[in-house]
Amino acid sequence: MALPPLRAPHPASGYHRIDCERRFFYLEQDPTTLLRVKWLKVAVTCPVCAAGTGLTLVLEQGADDTVQVRCPARHHWPEPAIDVAHFITYSRLLHFGALQPDLMWIADAGFGEDPPPPIDNLEQIRQIATWTAKRAVRKGRTKVKRAVRTPLRKARRRALRAAFTPVAAALRAAWVLRTGALPAAPARPPRPPAAPKTPPLSAYRKAYRMPAPKKRFACLVCEDTGWITAPGVSIKCTECEGPVAAALKAAERKAGRARTARAGGERARE
Repeated sequence: MALPPLRAPHPASGYHRIDCERRFFYLEQDPTTLLRVKWLKVAVTCPVCAAGTGLTLVLEQGADDTVQVRCPARHHWPEPAIDVAHFITYSRLLHFGALQPDLMWIADAGFGEDPPPPIDNLEQIRQIATWTAKRAVRKGRTKVKRAVRTPLRKARRRALRAAFTPVAAALRAAWVLRTGALPAAPARPPRPPAAPKTPPLSAYRKAYRMPAPKKRFACLVCEDTGWITAPGVSIKCTECEGPVAAALKAAERKAGRARTARAGGERARE
């Protein structure tokens, strides 16, 4: 059977496919043991090119009697040594987890793909330390070059200015001899006229001799006295806190505005 390269595995429908990056092992019973059963791990290899990694193993239930294997060199062969029940159990284990706990012993015995090698933390730490040291050396070298290059650049700029000063003077004199005057500087654009200022409302009142409006009471009940008075009645106002409390609140607001303005000025100076 040809192995379709783009068909995805679907163990629930009977199509089992395992793409291995490392070696794949199947189990064979050890013929030398008699009293107990012992299983041996045997690696699947290509009979043509002896490739043991990058294999693709496929089994379609109802269509294949044995597991079909293909190597990276596109050599295709059936592998009857692989137990079909073991392969189906391992495929379902990869996709669905432990569905048959009684058959989990095949994974413990070594059936399936070779596990990945352990992570070499020491090698990673060594690589990180090497990269950090190289970066520190590179940054230090950059700082040294910058410290040396900046004064040199400034000195070169000053030397060029000093060297070109007589040249600029000679060019200016030649221009005067030719045209009779120095080149006129570009004219500045005229400043736009300022917008007319609108006088405040008090100026209009003063010009027309209009009386200023009287200040209205903040509390219409007690008329800012803090007491409600009537013939035979004199009680404290229940709608406001009185003129003293209002004056204190106004003073607090004024002091808060002054503190805010002072803090803003200090931040601007910093």
